[in-house]
Amino acid sequence: MGKKSSAKKAGRPRPALSGSFDHGPAPASTDSRAVIYVLAALAALLAFIVFIPALKNGFVIWDDNVLISENRNIQSLDLGFLKRTFTSVGITTWYPLTLISLAIDYALWGDNPWGFHLTNIIFHALNTFLVFILIADIAGRGEESKTKAIIAGLVTALLFALHPLRVESVAWVAERKDVLYAFFYLLSVFAYIRYASSGRVAPYLAALFFFIVSLLSKPMAVSLPVVLLILDFYPLERLLDGGDGRRNLKKAVAEKIPFFILALLTSLLTVVTNYGGGALSGMEKNPFFARVLVAFRAHVFYLYKMLLPVNLAPFYPYPSRAEVFSLEYIGPAAVFLAVTFLSVLLVKKRKVFSAVWFYYVAAIAPVSGIVQIGEYAAANRYTYLASLGPFLIVGLLSGVFFEKLRAYSKKYIPAFLAAAFLIILCVFVNATLKEIPKWKDTMTLWSYEIELFPQKAALAYNNRGLAYYRAGDLKSAFKDYNRAIEIAPGLAQARINRGNIYRISGDPKSALADYNRAIEINPRSVEARINRGNIYGILGDFKQAIEEYNLAISMDPENAVAHYNMALTYLRTGDRGRAIAGLKTASSLGLKEAKDFLAREKL
Repeated sequence: MGKKSSAKKAGRPRPALSGSFDHGPAPASTDSRAVIYVLAALAALLAFIVFIPALKNGFVIWDDNVLISENRNIQSLDLGFLKRTFTSVGITTWYPLTLISLAIDYALWGDNPWGFHLTNIIFHALNTFLVFILIADIAGRGEESKTKAIIAGLVTALLFALHPLRVESVAWVAERKDVLYAFFYLLSVFAYIRYASSGRVAPYLAALFFFIVSLLSKPMAVSLPVVLLILDFYPLERLLDGGDGRRNLKKAVAEKIPFFILALLTSLLTVVTNYGGGALSGMEKNPFFARVLVAFRAHVFYLYKMLLPVNLAPFYPYPSRAEVFSLEYIGPAAVFLAVTFLSVLLVKKRKVFSAVWFYYVAAIAPVSGIVQIGEYAAANRYTYLASLGPFLIVGLLSGVFFEKLRAYSKKYIPAFLAAAFLIILCVFVNATLKEIPKWKDTMTLWSYEIELFPQKAALAYNNRGLAYYRAGDLKSAFKDYNRAIEIAPGLAQARINRGNIYRISGDPKSALADYNRAIEINPRSVEARINRGNIYGILGDFKQAIEEYNLAISMDPENAVAHYNMALTYLRTGDRGRAIAGLKTASSLGLKEAKDFLAREKL
């Protein structure tokens, strides 16, 4: 026992029990670090090249329209825009830095989707670079060989960069949130590792700063404090190591308090804004027990898609019923609980396995479905950073196999292993290249979704209907809206869209019925309120129309269309003073029609 203990101490120094923890690896040689940076750059370049076809894609009617093509706010980078960005939410969620990045793109490229896609691809390439260096650092700690660490970094980074699951995050412009938050998330991890090794304040503050910026890009970054604790467990080994492990644990947890406070505030803000916007599902619709089953299934579902990325869908519909005795749910639940139990048992003997599983669960937890936002059971984009855990295991095993096989044959067997990995990678790249064109435009995207889920794709029928509507094909649009409502009677947006067709077709009463139903489903729908106000105006009920516009403005004070429509209604009632005030407000909010009206009438 004594020899074994001494060997352990020789291989890995104990952390200091007072002052800073000093448990970093020995500095890598200049040559090995140069190799790591060169290979990381090559991996990033390959990621960029593979996603170049996305530059041919346009915007799609699924957040792209709301955030970019129909968002007047991003068309000016002034103080007013910055104020609105930090004091309002985008599609029921607060991510001001993402909106600022989109505004910068608009300033550079106008409404050309090419430039927006380019930015997404660049950030994904940068993330690939960071992943390589991070994994090489993690795998190169302790007594691990540098070759093994480089192989682990290379394999993990390439799987991360080129896997078909990445397409949704990179080829969909609105998911700028993913590539942006991940970039700062990874920088925060780098800074924290530097702090853990040195104990200096500057890297700690840098880690906290990058965490804040990541939260401003996407609330999914709330998992970081837990991930940092997992890093303390492995590979930093700052927890439960030595006789004074409890004090180490207390210090490590205390360091994360600012991170946890920020994560909690962001989580509360996300829940409140999504509830206010009608995106948060209540327990009466999706009971808690059903959500737990769906969450268990999601963790296993993503692992399956990482292993076999076929039939990847932009939208996985939420199940109508989640039953405990259904194999679809009891099977994944059993797998999840078994792996979790095994990870707990291996906490001391196989730390890397336990740390990877806990990381994966922590990364998926914010979007697992316990707090149900939207009507989807899973989303490929949620694996963007979460996939690093499983891919790290593959990378580490690749490094181990390479080293062991090289002992038997210095030439042929390692070459065979490299060839096998390249074949797998080529399969993934081929799947990725086939997946990218599916995001070419709205019609292509949602027609593909309908092929996968013809009896469940209510959202797909609605969004494709809107594409038909904008192309002037009202008959096809009406047919798709009807199908969407048939599948999901509670889909408020489909009611609004069908009401619009009734309105322009000269059937205001049918339009009013659809708007009424949409407001019953979602009383906070600003669009439905404005449209119902328009119908009241057509029917000559100006008082009721103004009331609807006022309700819309109370929910969204900076909605220029509501101010403009109300101003026109005041003009029809002869209230010129309020009409001019409304027109000026709409003009100040950037509505071109209001500016033109004021100029034309010289008001």
